[in-house]
Amino acid sequence: MKNRRCAARAKMSLRIRIRCFDSNYPEEIGSPLNVSREGLYFVTSARHYLEQYFRNVKVRIVRNFRPDDLTNLEETDQIVRVESLLDGKWGIAIHIELGKPGSPLDA
Repeated sequence: MKNRRCAARAKMSLRIRIRCFDSNYPEEIGSPLNVSREGLYFVTSARHYLEQYFRNVKVRIVRNFRPDDLTNLEETDQIVRVESLLDGKWGIAIHIELGKPGSPLDA
């Protein structure tokens, strides 16, 4: 498999909130394992991201999430990879769609 990453990855402490467009799935708050300008990768036990990936459904993400902060900016991004990991967990790679409506650089 060819590595298509263009931006360097960094390990950092960053809280994110992820929500599927389908409100039947719960939102998730956590920290990604690595982040770049164009994407992020996190681990979850929530299996519904696999379904979202195959349905080509986008997700809503808030980076630097702080509860009750009115300046939280929600962006619309794309799941680009889902990996089955040990212990029933899933690795989720998300492409940050810069410059698209709803993205942080859209303003």
